[in-house]
Amino acid sequence: MNTPGALHTPARRMQICDYSGLRFGTITPTDIDGFIDLHGKAFIIFELKHRGAELPRGQRIALESLVKGRPGIVFVAEHSVDDVKQSVNAADCLVRELYLPCAKLWRKPKCEITLLEAIQSYIESLEESDAI
Repeated sequence: MNTPGALHTPARRMQICDYSGLRFGTITPTDIDGFIDLHGKAFIIFELKHRGAELPRGQRIALESLVKGRPGIVFVAEHSVDDVKQSVNAADCLVRELYLPCAKLWRKPKCEITLLEAIQSYIESLEESDAI
């Protein structure tokens, strides 16, 4: 039985996808590390970066556009796992910034918070407002 959310073929995560042939002017594809659809009521999107790695401008714009005009949130979280052969536990990554589409702004979290804690907090706020 497959565990939901678990890596079913970890070796495939090591396989590189080359997007260089998919260039349209200055536009190239981006990836998304995580996407949660809360019953069609709100989207939670997250991107994981190695400590200090920047979120490229194009990826930032793409992530913003996915929640534009709808309930949702985008988290950028970071990890410090240097060994590329080691797994990164997404739940434990620290959120370094988030995008609030209703305010159309990126901001830093008010305190140190893991991705799991941030997502749980967002879901709780939606439940309290009866949004989901």
